[in-house]
Amino acid sequence: MDKGFIDILQKLTAEQGKEALLNPVKCKAFLADYTKGEYKKESRLLLQALETGVQKEIITTQELEICKKQQARLLQDEYFLAAEIASDVVDTLVLFLRGETPKTLPQTPQIITQLSPSPTPIVQTPSPNKVTPHQEEDHTTHNIIIFIGVTLLLILIIKFVNYETNTKKITYDVNAYTSDTNTYTPSDVNTHTAYDSESDFEVDWDTNVKGGVKITKYVGAKWDVRIPPNIQDYPVTGIGNGAFATWTIKSVTIPDSVTKIGWEVFAGSGLISVNIPDSVTEIEAGAFGGTNLTSITIPDSVTIIRNSAFQGCVNLTKVTIGNSVTSIDDYTFISCTSLTSITIPDSVKSINRFAFHACTSLTNVTIGNNVISIGDMAFRYCTSLTSVTFQGKISSKNFSDNFPFPGDLRDKYLAGGIGTYKRFFTNTTWLKQ
Repeated sequence: MDKGFIDILQKLTAEQGKEALLNPVKCKAFLADYTKGEYKKESRLLLQALETGVQKEIITTQELEICKKQQARLLQDEYFLAAEIASDVVDTLVLFLRGETPKTLPQTPQIITQLSPSPTPIVQTPSPNKVTPHQEEDHTTHNIIIFIGVTLLLILIIKFVNYETNTKKITYDVNAYTSDTNTYTPSDVNTHTAYDSESDFEVDWDTNVKGGVKITKYVGAKWDVRIPPNIQDYPVTGIGNGAFATWTIKSVTIPDSVTKIGWEVFAGSGLISVNIPDSVTEIEAGAFGGTNLTSITIPDSVTIIRNSAFQGCVNLTKVTIGNSVTSIDDYTFISCTSLTSITIPDSVKSINRFAFHACTSLTNVTIGNNVISIGDMAFRYCTSLTSVTFQGKISSKNFSDNFPFPGDLRDKYLAGGIGTYKRFFTNTTWLKQ
């Protein structure tokens, strides 16, 4: 079991006594500070065990081995814990509450012998005499010391391996998670340079993907952020609302476990570059609003871009929209004053209100053949716009008459149909080519 879990149990029982493990009020009060600090993961595991009644069952059961299996399964089902983690939690609680060494805990006299200064291995032989309560207590203490010693040794080994690994390339293998309504299936294993520390991110359960977590807040201090694909052994499947908002960051690498980028995630962050992996299907409202992005590629996996997603990105010069996006929502690219051209793919059916309003450097637009509606002021105040190509048919009913383009382009298109229309700079009259 993780040393932190043992530490938090020792602190709790030393200060409050073993009975605190059976008292929800005492236990939660004691863990209140730790759930946000050094022992965040461990405190959460202990609270999960408390809420499912694991401690009470351990104390009262007459069939310990059966009880352990049942409680481990309950933790797996309720909180999606890995089987090994759930078993370790139960085994460690058994040790603290009943003083019995679980069968699953490591007991290796050979390792203890090597650590001991004595050249002679310690061999315990059954005493013919009756065991006194004092001797039984000594035996329990001895087991705890053995367990803690082996755990510390394993932690040192793991840290050494991680150090060696982090100097090279790290390979992450994310397991698949499936729910009744949503399925997360990772792509092939990707190889990346080292990711940022998990402690740089606060997370919570992702309600959209069973077994996944979403980042709720960035608490690191780096300009170039690499989000790990796993945090606390769970896949990172989402980035929550405002997680990076107003932070001074320059670039973000998003792992291909993420499926959704939340509301105003990077708004006002100063972000210059970002990769959006093929796993992402939805970009929420205002996600990149007011950032310093210079270019953006929206992959074919994305089907939804909510309103104002890139609003006010004044340094944005190039946008590539994937072939699965079905609509350009209200205000999506409003006031992107450095954008020079845009191609609307054939997957898009509607360009909504103010979608490209006041993109003052925009010179040419190509509108895909499946666009059937254009909203109010969609391209209004695109003062540099001189060329627009329509590849499909839009009815007058679905083509807003509230200044969708500068000049008389709407009227010319409704009269002339599919084709390319141009005008001289600042001239309000458009001509079909």
